[in-house]
Amino acid sequence: MSIRERIIRACQELSAHRGFSGVTVDEVAAHARVSKRTIYRYFAGKDDIIAAAVDEFLRAMELELDRLMKKGCSPQEILSSIMKKLVTDGKFIFGAHNLRDIQQVYPHIWEKIDSFRTEKFMYLLSVFREKGEVEILRETDPRIVSAIFAAVAQAVVTPEFIIKNDLTFEDTINQVSRIMMAAMGLK
Repeated sequence: MSIRERIIRACQELSAHRGFSGVTVDEVAAHARVSKRTIYRYFAGKDDIIAAAVDEFLRAMELELDRLMKKGCSPQEILSSIMKKLVTDGKFIFGAHNLRDIQQVYPHIWEKIDSFRTEKFMYLLSVFREKGEVEILRETDPRIVSAIFAAVAQAVVTPEFIIKNDLTFEDTINQVSRIMMAAMGLK
């Protein structure tokens, strides 16, 4: 693992437990076993490390999606695997501490995540439609289905909604995915 990767991993691990705001560059340096000076060779500051950590997570999600698609997994397998990876690997972003941080301090991170998930979800729906594996997608204008699912995600799977309703990211994502899979006729 490169020094840059160690720094990113340290940020992810520390943030999972204390939130982005609860972590300092000194702590990231100590956890990564590098000097603070080394961190500044790779990153402009803590916000830059956080952005890189989120970007790395999104790249990993994209690679997993590509792997599942190439493997020829069913829509149920793809959605289930992606949801599990969101919950396990995304803890450093979607934990209670970080949802508050994202809402209050780093709204641009949520914008990036929201844009990514919308793009990937639309892509998945188009692939499922082309393959004809999801009945509702064969019978309904894909723009309508896409808009409905995007609206649900943008209204419910957000830091504001989760915090306001005292939910966890995991419970929210599991319930929303069950509803969406049921709506698509998947089990």
